[in-house]
This record gives sequence, structure tokens and C-alpha cells, in this order.
Amino acid sequence: MRHVFPWLQPKVTVRLSTQTHKLVDEPDFDAVSYVWGEVPASVSVMCNDAPLLITPAALEMLENIQRYKRPLWIDAICIN
Repeated sequence: MRHVFPWLQPKVTVRLSTQTHKLVDEPDFDAVSYVWGEVPASVSVMCNDAPLLITPAALEMLENIQRYKRPLWIDAICIN
């Protein structure tokens, strides 16, 4: 994981993966919301083995809940 601003290094390694589900299958997940703002996506994490830029707020949230085992919906990551 590499941060665009090297003085703001992440505390832990965050690796993400996405899955596609049909809504008729009623997938079980929790929606996560975090602080929105004008801060650009500037932190690189791995998602499906490819780099993905996320905001520092998203990284902080993911670092704090990474032991959470249920699937998460994070719109800034899930909506293309």
C-alpha cells in the first residue's frame, strides 16, 4: 500500500476484494458511511489485486474495522 503523501503512511495493510451479487439474491452486507468532503482519493490500496485510490478517511475507517468479518458496502468503492 502506498500513500500519495508519503508522510501519511497507513498503520496496517488493507487489502480489499469485491464481489458481484444480484439484488434478487438479497445479499447479506452492512453499509458503511464515513466522513465525506473535498479531500481527493489519494491513498493506494490493493483491491482485487489491482491498485485502487481511496480517501484518507476511507483508509482510516478500514484500518479500524478490518477484523470485521461481514461483507461491507462502501459506495465510494462499490459504485463504479
